[in-house]
Amino acid sequence: MDDSESDVGNFVMYISKSHIEQLFTELVFEADKMQYSVSESGGSGIKLGFDLLAKLDFWFSDEVTREEIHEINFNDKYKQLKMVLNNLEEADHIYPISSLWESQDSSPTGIYHFDTSLELLPYENEFGEKYIEVIGSHHSHIFKGTTSAQNWSSRSHLEQAIKHSFPFPFSGGIKPITVEYDEEWNEELLIVKYIYIIAPDIEESKEWYGVHKLHNLCQDNVSDDD
Repeated sequence: MDDSESDVGNFVMYISKSHIEQLFTELVFEADKMQYSVSESGGSGIKLGFDLLAKLDFWFSDEVTREEIHEINFNDKYKQLKMVLNNLEEADHIYPISSLWESQDSSPTGIYHFDTSLELLPYENEFGEKYIEVIGSHHSHIFKGTTSAQNWSSRSHLEQAIKHSFPFPFSGGIKPITVEYDEEWNEELLIVKYIYIIAPDIEESKEWYGVHKLHNLCQDNVSDDD
C-alpha cells in the first residue's frame, strides 16, 4: 500500500482528542444532527455524522497518540472515523479557511478547513515536553498553533516536513482562537487550535518532492557561484 493513501483516504497525521471534546461540549445537542454524504470507494453514498468523532472518547480513554493514530489509519474498526476526517470539508457545517477573511458568516461548528503547505517547527519546553509549532498561510494571512509531538503519526511525512524545513502540503481543520501581533513576523497572526491534520495524496507528495529537489539544486548552484 502507498505511503500516502489507503482505500478510504489519506493517512491521518495528527488529531487532538481534547480539542474535539471541547468542540462537542460547545455544540452539545447539535452534533448528532450534522450529517453529510460521501461516496465509499467510488460506490454508493453513505451518511456520516459529526457525532462519530465523539466516539474517540469511547475508543480511547486517554489522548490520541501515535500508536492510536496508527490504529485509526490501519484498523478497519476505525474505517468510518478515517472517512469522516478525510471528507469533513464536504460538510455544510465546515467552512473553508478563506471565509475567515472573505465572509461575515461564521462556521456553525467553529471548524475551518485548510488545504495548504505547513511549516513544522519542533521544540521542547523547560520540562522536556516535546511540541511542534505548525505555521500555515492563506494568501497573505498567516495562522499558527502549537501541537503536542505525541499527537502526531510516525508516518514519513512528519519526518520529511521537519527535516527539510520546507513547507509540506497538508489539509485539515482548525479552530480560530485569537489574533495576536507577532514582533518576529512584524504582523498580526491568527492563533489557532489544530483539530486534525491529513497527509497529502500521492500526486501532491510527488509534486512536493519535485519542487523540493529543484529548490535544493538552485541553492547548490547559488553556493557554487559564490
